[in-house]
Amino acid sequence: GPHYVRCLKPNAVNRCDDFSPKLVAAQLKCNGVLEAVKVTRSGFSNRFLHRDFLSTFAILIPSTHRLPPAPRDAAAELLGCLAVDLFQAMRATPLAGAGSEPPTLSRPPSNDQLKFLGSQVGKTKVFLRQQAYQCLERLRHGRLRDASSSIANAIRCSLCFRRFHKLKAACAVIIRAVRVFLAVVEAARRRRRRSAATRLQALRRGIVGRRAAQARRRLRAVQRVQSWIRMLPAWRKYRGIIFAVVALQCRLRRNRARRQVLERKRA
Repeated sequence: GPHYVRCLKPNAVNRCDDFSPKLVAAQLKCNGVLEAVKVTRSGFSNRFLHRDFLSTFAILIPSTHRLPPAPRDAAAELLGCLAVDLFQAMRATPLAGAGSEPPTLSRPPSNDQLKFLGSQVGKTKVFLRQQAYQCLERLRHGRLRDASSSIANAIRCSLCFRRFHKLKAACAVIIRAVRVFLAVVEAARRRRRRSAATRLQALRRGIVGRRAAQARRRLRAVQRVQSWIRMLPAWRKYRGIIFAVVALQCRLRRNRARRQVLERKRA
């Protein structure tokens, strides 16, 4: 939409860091800025090229809906699909310039009905009143919020599922190690009971002790290796998700900044 630049005095004493709201409000009222904004908001202050309108608000219709290849026809059909939402918003809060009684909405809506709803399709652009634009923006933000929630839920579910399987595998390894250890201990006990010679018993106890110590060292080494192996993929996955989210945020901010720059240039 259009932008206005006005020079206003923040205070009457020409002092920095001193803002007088009453003085600024009086200047805005006397300069006619408020009336100009009201007049602008009552007209079609928001204008989009057909392709920009499609790229911005196409997410509000189902993905299975096929739009025509021509940008103007596609924008008109998309606006016709969104007319129901605009009609419901208009019944709740009448749009600027509309009558008190909303007309009956036909399918597809006519040009007069679209104009009543605060929207029009031109040869190269789509025109929206401020209330209609705000309604579509609320719907778009809600759809983006729902999509981000679904993605976050899917990612959390996947991470929990992988963590559960890793914990299950670790528990199985520990159980097997405990059973082996108990079996070794029981075998050593039986050998000690059947042994008659003291020297043979000492020799066997030494063998069993060395095996148990070696098994414990191997178990500790295996556990350390497993902990590192479990940690590295999770850490890489986490960093990959963080980088992907940051990249997505940067891209969204960049696209929004580009649109704002283009709107300012057009204005």
